[in-house]
Amino acid sequence: MSRMPTELEVLEVVGKSEQGIQEPFKCIASDGHLYFTKGRQTDRASLCNEWICAHLAQALGLPLPPFSILNVSQELVDELPGGWKSIGEGPAFGSRQHAGCTWLDLAQVQHIPQTLQAEIFAFDWWIQNIDRTDGNPNLLWDTNQSALVMIDHNLAFDRSLDPVLFIENHIFRQSWQHADLVTRNLLQDRFCSVIETAFDYACENIPQSWHWNNPECDIPSNVDLNAIRTTLVRCQSPDFWRFA
Repeated sequence: MSRMPTELEVLEVVGKSEQGIQEPFKCIASDGHLYFTKGRQTDRASLCNEWICAHLAQALGLPLPPFSILNVSQELVDELPGGWKSIGEGPAFGSRQHAGCTWLDLAQVQHIPQTLQAEIFAFDWWIQNIDRTDGNPNLLWDTNQSALVMIDHNLAFDRSLDPVLFIENHIFRQSWQHADLVTRNLLQDRFCSVIETAFDYACENIPQSWHWNNPECDIPSNVDLNAIRTTLVRCQSPDFWRFA
């Protein structure tokens, strides 16, 4: 049995993010860092997607900010202005602020190594995430280090994903055309290697309340871990890279 990760406490909610459809809150946690935080203002499945994908990306060494489960107390919620109470009480998903970042501009793509572009394209194909396009890349650019930072995987595991649209619209589609067979096979092997470690760990440590749609825990959420596993084990198929 894996050890439950240590939760951080939200000490202060300082505002809403100016970006993001799910309107994450900016919160100061007990470790002193600022986190972009998604709680009850989003649905349970989105939180599970973020949690699982963060563990997978971390295990693969992809450029993701540190993340954590953040506990929001009822006492804190009671003190918040009306428009901020939607964060809700209980465990939330927090992605630590990465200082010095701006939203990625298409002109900056040329500065990103082709190998990293191909890795992110392949990762998104693996997790069935179509939410990384030219107009909405969900990528940050660290201007100090000229480095890429990945965020937002709440729309992953989309069973209605259209492979043709995916390969046409992904921001790193050009790099994938130059990825040779050896590169693709190595990526496929890496994906398969973390299913029994990072994925299982993430599933075992999902907050119990995320499996329910209400505080009374008598209305199940639409979290389907078996369906997510089915999506991920596609990497074991020789047809994994078939986009049509």
